Amino acid sequence: MSSAGRLAIKITIASLITVGLSLYFGITPANTSIALLTIIYTVGETFGSSLETGLNRAAGSVIGYGFGAIMVLIALPMWIAAPVAVGLTLFVCALLPMRLGYRLAAVLAGSIVLVHGDNLWQTVVQLVLATFAGIIVALAVDYFVLPSHTRPHVRGLLADALDACDRSVTSTFNVVETGAGQTIDVHPEVLSKLVQANELITAIKYQPSLGPFETSAIYELVASVRSVNGTLDPLARAANGAHEVVGSEPSLAQVRRLAADLHTSFAIVSSQLRGEPATPLPDINASAEAIRNSVTLDGHSVRDVGRAFAFVFEVEVIFRHLQLVAVNLETERAREGHSSVPVERTA
Repeated sequence: MSSAGRLAIKITIASLITVGLSLYFGITPANTSIALLTIIYTVGETFGSSLETGLNRAAGSVIGYGFGAIMVLIALPMWIAAPVAVGLTLFVCALLPMRLGYRLAAVLAGSIVLVHGDNLWQTVVQLVLATFAGIIVALAVDYFVLPSHTRPHVRGLLADALDACDRSVTSTFNVVETGAGQTIDVHPEVLSKLVQANELITAIKYQPSLGPFETSAIYELVASVRSVNGTLDPLARAANGAHEVVGSEPSLAQVRRLAADLHTSFAIVSSQLRGEPATPLPDINASAEAIRNSVTLDGHSVRDVGRAFAFVFEVEVIFRHLQLVAVNLETERAREGHSSVPVERTA
């Protein structure tokens, strides 16, 4: 079943439960509509994303209703109170920061000013309870009805992200190999894959289908992807500096060896994410130490020496992330009682 179809079924079931409970307890249509609106906004692709949305929705409702109530108590004219409540809500939500639901919170702030009725606090309490009830129903249905098992999808997307970053890093190392100046060919997929990797943080948060070791591995892997993208240009410049400083054999061979080992590490971790048997990662320590030992201030500018050290440091940071990912993935699989887990490939 497609994600859109699964989402529609979940929202429909949650809405039916909410309407049924409202009729049983005699909840007003206005409060019921707030609960239904909350359900529509809360149910997401995975339980983790739904939970994060629900938490944001709960915080936003408290902030929005709170500022709306304050404006009513101050007794400002309605045409002033509503915009001020909306503006304050958006400002506070931006400071927290709240990624989700802040605009809806602003709508709620204005609605309190417009429809508070004779008993302000009773209205606020009822709306807050309706919001929280909608969140609870949404999360319960999302967890038990057609649960989304994100493990294969998450692993596949991360493997794709590593493959894309590997191509960019490989082109960076080609600068060292060919001495082609500071121009590198950044693979066009790398930015889109980074965006996907960032979105996975939301997908895996509180996700029950992922084990604790694998969740840790995914966080580290996203950090690795960010490290690759964020340091790509500095890495290319540092590679040029390393080329200039250790440009004679056999030192340059160590630079190339370091590049090859990191390239191999990307490929190994990507294959592990796709369920292939574990393979030990290469040891980059010898090549890194050889480059450090070959760098001196004699005949080189401080800037070039700094670039050489920066080159080694950036490679080591990325490698340590990959190394930790590989260890955590195998630890998780060992706990599950098998050495590898088949993973669906994603388009």
